[in-house]
Amino acid sequence: MNKKELPLVIATLSYLILLAMCLLMLFICIPLKVTGIEYLIIIFMAVLIIGYLVVALIRMNTYVYKCPHCNSFNKMNFIEVLFSKRGNNERKLKCKTCKRTNYMERHLK
Repeated sequence: MNKKELPLVIATLSYLILLAMCLLMLFICIPLKVTGIEYLIIIFMAVLIIGYLVVALIRMNTYVYKCPHCNSFNKMNFIEVLFSKRGNNERKLKCKTCKRTNYMERHLK
């Protein structure tokens, strides 16, 4: 892990811990028929969506992707972060220089 990846790791771990805590509270409170379950469900959905978006923003500002054809580095936009096809250490993106769509390897900024 590099020093530049530390905020991404912290955000991802915090996101996963918050999700686990919300799920645990839901699994405990639903069988006990505690009042106000609908608020817990709303909180869980908010943590799920907002947390994912925050991690995606941090990921967008942490990595660049290198085109195998023209060797240029491409920064992803927010839509590409959310919806691009992922590989092991790469993403399928359209190069902004040569306009080819292929799997690009991830590199730190």
